Amino acid sequence: MSSGVEHRKAAALLLGAAHVAEQAKDGRFNAEPLATTVGGYLLATVPDVLEPATSPRHRGMLHSYTALAAVGIGSWQLYRWQPGDRIHRLGRWAGLVLLGAYGIHLVMDARTPMGLPVL
Repeated sequence: MSSGVEHRKAAALLLGAAHVAEQAKDGRFNAEPLATTVGGYLLATVPDVLEPATSPRHRGMLHSYTALAAVGIGSWQLYRWQPGDRIHRLGRWAGLVLLGAYGIHLVMDARTPMGLPVL
């Protein structure tokens, strides 16, 4: 079973690395991946906040393959969007970090014996 600490470490590592890889495409590097790493660490347990493990609905709609598909589609749409102004770029970044952390959490939960329901 994945713990909150494992979710946080995985999200921080994977999202930070993805941000560095994205920067490498343009040949520019700055401290932005550090913010992504911290954001991933802080947001990785959002699914368990929304559906706590102590709740009988813990593996409900928000912990399901349906939710994972929605996160994937939303992430892809945000990734493709190229906003022109700074505030929308910040919103895009925050959305990608949140959805990325959420998706990593669900993928880790899918690999546990309980798995994820198909809803």
